[in-house]
Amino acid sequence: MQPYYVARLGAVTRPDLLAYSENRHIQRELRQYREFVWIDLAHAVMLGETGVVTEETAARLVDGIQRLHIGETHPEDRYTDAVSGSLLLQMEEQLAGLVGKDVAGQLHTARSRLDQGPAARRLYKRRRCLDIVDAPAQASVTLGEISGQHVATLMPGYTCLQHAHPTTFGHYLSAVVDRLLEQGERLTECYARVNRNPLGAVGLSGTTWPIDRGRTATLLGFSGVVSNARRCRYAYYATEIVAILATIMSVLYDLATDLCTWSSSEFALVEIDAGFCSTSSVFPIKKNPTALDSLRAKAGAATQWFGTTLAGFRGTGTSDVVMQEAELLDEAFEFTESSLALVAEIVATLTVRQDRMEQAARSSWATIGFFADWLFRIKGVPYRSGYTLMATVVRHCAERGLGQRDVDAAAVHAAANEIGLSLHLTDAEVRAALDPARFVEAARSEGGCSSQSMQELTRRYRAESLKLDQFVSTERKRAEAAWLATIVAAKDLTDKFNLKREQA
Repeated sequence: MQPYYVARLGAVTRPDLLAYSENRHIQRELRQYREFVWIDLAHAVMLGETGVVTEETAARLVDGIQRLHIGETHPEDRYTDAVSGSLLLQMEEQLAGLVGKDVAGQLHTARSRLDQGPAARRLYKRRRCLDIVDAPAQASVTLGEISGQHVATLMPGYTCLQHAHPTTFGHYLSAVVDRLLEQGERLTECYARVNRNPLGAVGLSGTTWPIDRGRTATLLGFSGVVSNARRCRYAYYATEIVAILATIMSVLYDLATDLCTWSSSEFALVEIDAGFCSTSSVFPIKKNPTALDSLRAKAGAATQWFGTTLAGFRGTGTSDVVMQEAELLDEAFEFTESSLALVAEIVATLTVRQDRMEQAARSSWATIGFFADWLFRIKGVPYRSGYTLMATVVRHCAERGLGQRDVDAAAVHAAANEIGLSLHLTDAEVRAALDPARFVEAARSEGGCSSQSMQELTRRYRAESLKLDQFVSTERKRAEAAWLATIVAAKDLTDKFNLKREQA
C-alpha cells in the first residue's frame, strides 16, 4: 500500500529526510503511544455516538483499535520507519489491514493532525507535569526531614559570601524546601491550562460535522476544551512549563553551589558522601563533589530552555505546524526529575560538621547587628547610633587583628567614646549580646530561624507537600477513570451494535 501522500507528491519521502527528521519525530511520538491509542478510541466512540459514522463502522473501529493496541508493550518494534507518515497515519495503516481501508479511513473524519497531535502532546505533558509536581514534593519531604534534624545546628548565614546573621542549617534547608514547593504549586496552576481538549479544531476553523468536543474531553479526562479552534494547535503552554522547570533547576543550582562551597577545605562545614564524589588522576588528596558539579552544569544549560522553546515557535508566525512540538520539553522533564531525585539523595547522605558550623558561627561577626538591636531594646540607644557603634567596634578589631571573641566592654566603650556616645556595659552583657545561639532563639518572627518559628514552618511545609501529593493522586485517578470510561464506552457501543445485528 502506497503512503497517503504519494497521491499528491508522486514520490515517497527520501531516506535522508527520514533519517534527519521524520524517524526522530516518530520516536518522540512513540513516547505518547498510549495517548495516541486513547485518542483514537475516544474519537471513534464520539463519531459513533453522534452519528457522524454508522454504528457498524464505529463498532468495527473500536474493536480493531482495541485488538491492535490494547496491551501492546513494544510499539517501537512495529513503528520503526516514517516512510508511511507520522505515527497517526501508520496506526491507521495497521488498522486498515485489520478492518479494511475504507473503514479505517473514517477514523480520521472530523479531525486532523493539527488537533490530534496537540491532543496527544497535551495528554502526555499533562502526565509528565504530574510526575514533576510529585518530584519536588518528594524531594521536599527528604530535605524537610534533614532540616528537622538540624533546627539547632548553628551556622553563619551568608550574603555576598560574607557573614550576615547567624542561622541554622535546618533553617537554610527549609528555605530550599519553600522554593521547591512554590514551584510545585506553580506547576499545578499551569496544569489546569494544559489540561484542555484541542480535538475538534480539525485544521484551524472547526468542522461542519456534528461532533461533540465536550464528549471527547470527558473521555480523555480533560477539564474542558481549548475554546478557539485556531489556537488548538499552539503549544505555548510549553513555555510556561519549561520556565518553571528552569526555575526548579535554578533552585537546585543554588543549593549545589552552596554545598560545593561549604564542602571545600576552607569551609569544611559539610562533607559529600563518597558515592557522589570522584578523585583526581594527579592530586591524590582530592575528593571532588562530582555529582554537585554535574548538577550545576545541567542547571546552567537550563537557563536557555525558555528562550530556546520560545524561539522554536517563531517559524512563519501563526501558520507553522512542525515548530509547535517543543521537543526540548521532554529533555527538560527528564533532567529536572532526575536532578530532584539526585539532590534528595545527596542531602540525605550528607555529613554535617555541626561542631565546625558552630565554631564558625561563634567566631564570626554575624551577631553584631543583633547587638545593635539589643542596645536599642535594652539601653534605649537609637538603632542607627547602635549600628554606627557596632561598625566602629568591628573596624577597631580589624585594625588590631582581633576577632569577635576578643570583644569586651572596654572595646565597646572605646568605640562609643570615638563617636560621642555615652554608654556603660558589663562584659557579661557584651558576651550575651554577641551569642549566636541567643540570637537564633530570639528570631521568633514569622519565618525566622528560632525553634518556635521552625515548628510552624515545618507544619506549613508538610501541609503544602501533602496538598501537592493529593493533587497528583487525584489527577492521576481522574485520568485513569477517564481511560476506563473510554474502554467502557467502546464496549457499550460494540455491544449495542452486536445486539441489533443479532435481533435483525
